[in-house]
Amino acid sequence: MLKRGTVAFLGVVVCVCSFLLMLHVRHEHVAVVADAGVPKGSGAQALAPADHTFMLRMKDGSMLPVRDFLKDADVTADTRNPGIYYLGNAISTNPRDAQPRYIVSYEHSIQFFKIVLLQNPLGDARRDAETYLEQKLGIDSTELCNLSYMVTTPALVSNVFSNLDLKFSSCQDSVTLR
Repeated sequence: MLKRGTVAFLGVVVCVCSFLLMLHVRHEHVAVVADAGVPKGSGAQALAPADHTFMLRMKDGSMLPVRDFLKDADVTADTRNPGIYYLGNAISTNPRDAQPRYIVSYEHSIQFFKIVLLQNPLGDARRDAETYLEQKLGIDSTELCNLSYMVTTPALVSNVFSNLDLKFSSCQDSVTLR
């Protein structure tokens, strides 16, 4: 007979494995870092000086100078997918680590950001991700809406909002979250 704590631990392991399998099958990009400990992007990492910039192509075709965030200590290159970077948070393989509220990935070749919301309430997680990206890139909410990006959540977090591009909350085409 298994103890209640063991059953709960096995449940968490099964949920995390199912989530990672689902993302792998759907070809999603999520960073998994062994022993992630304190979530990155929590202010503990030093940011690159603000005068280091590069030009980021916006969805309207214009170019915007942004902070060269790829040089920040809390940005991790995906070792399996060259050109994919994870900004800040990562999913840990250590079951004792807290799951991050969101994951931000960046695909350099197409200058595309993908934000995956991993915790409810989704509205709070989305606002946290927006604030993080605004600070990381050195841009405002109007410029944030013009990024090439997608905000999504897996079905394990919300059956209602999975398969939708939720957009950022300040953008006119955003999905209202509860």
